Amino acid sequence: MAGKTATEERTGKRGPPRVTGGPGTAAMTVSLLSAIFTYARDHEWVEANPCLGIEKPASRSRDRYLKPGEYKALRQALVDAEMDGTPETVTDAVRVIALTGCRVSEVLSLTWDAVDADARCLRLADTKTGKQIRPCGAAALAVIEARREKAAGDYVFPSRTKPGAPLATLKKPFNQIRDRAGLGPDVTLHILRHSFATVAAEMDYSELTIAGLLGHAARGVTQRYAHRVDRALADAADQVSAEIERRMEEGAGG
Repeated sequence: MAGKTATEERTGKRGPPRVTGGPGTAAMTVSLLSAIFTYARDHEWVEANPCLGIEKPASRSRDRYLKPGEYKALRQALVDAEMDGTPETVTDAVRVIALTGCRVSEVLSLTWDAVDADARCLRLADTKTGKQIRPCGAAALAVIEARREKAAGDYVFPSRTKPGAPLATLKKPFNQIRDRAGLGPDVTLHILRHSFATVAAEMDYSELTIAGLLGHAARGVTQRYAHRVDRALADAADQVSAEIERRMEEGAGG
């Protein structure tokens, strides 16, 4: 919590470790350790989870989301990055995350057989909460469908160096795009997901609808939409993605 674990000491051939310390690192460490102990307890390797009851600092990232002008700056940075040689595989993946609120792993692992444009959804085989059908707005589907002639193989966002494999990461190129847009280091790829939810809330969609759009494991949402996408939920995805696209194009409103 005090940040005393922060270090820049070289520990071998791999260079300095990425140890930052501080409240954020403390909270993530407790969460990870708690998950490990929960797994161990489920397998009867330990009797209790010592992490239960530990008070963690609140996440400041929950208060961060992109404002309309920042969406416009992000769009311009994506265009400029492409002109400077950043692969469209990268920039399109960022656009899809922004327009769908999907997790980074869900977008990078997206396969063509999971894209159902007629049903306005993505049929995700593996998510944080299991197999899901995720509503997908027209603006996001347009970006995805435009890639059909660009992306060879099974993946919508394939690796440029490993044939048959998906794009491995977006972190470094996104950070460069973020810096180009003049956004602070508190803007991560996950903030794009949080921003999607914020836009939906600003449009007066209910928490239950937003949970369905994001694929949260809210009771009654994941189960209800396990086999099909409700028309109202698909319409909501259309409206939210259209509003985000408008903000990226105009930087107006809100």
